[in-house]
Amino acid sequence: MAKEMAKMGISLSDAQMAEALKQALSMAGLGGQDGPVQRRPVLGSGWQHEGRPVTLSLAVSIGTIPPLRLYMRGEKDQPEPVEARMAVRNWFFTTGTQSSPSVQGSGGSASVSWTPEKGKTPESFALDLVVFYSLEFFKRTGEPWGSDGAPLRYENMSVSFPVGVYFCPVK
Repeated sequence: MAKEMAKMGISLSDAQMAEALKQALSMAGLGGQDGPVQRRPVLGSGWQHEGRPVTLSLAVSIGTIPPLRLYMRGEKDQPEPVEARMAVRNWFFTTGTQSSPSVQGSGGSASVSWTPEKGKTPESFALDLVVFYSLEFFKRTGEPWGSDGAPLRYENMSVSFPVGVYFCPVK
């Protein structure tokens, strides 16, 4: 790594190099115990053959998300018991260089395809699931909860889940 950086006119101290490696491993989900890094399972490995198309598919089924009971400050600045309800709107997955088409609802499958080229196609990649959802708040009686008569609702919120890693060199 030091030689590659030197070719670009960059030099780092040993401490800077260690930090750069730590951050790179962390971004790949392979970091140490120091932070909120999630270790990614190896989902698969094998050879990609140059010129032969590759397809990666992911099937998803997200069950009903149970309501979350909590207290929020109401109009009189007093805690009120409410329920937060989430509903999945759509999802897609990404390999870092490609994203699948968006799938409506909380289940289904999606695929991405590519034709590997030696020296150009990534030989390993992380697979992440990106989920878009709405979040609504209700009184425990089932009535919408909000302020000034308007229900509190958030649309198009998103969360990303690390699914795993593939190792697949091109030959």
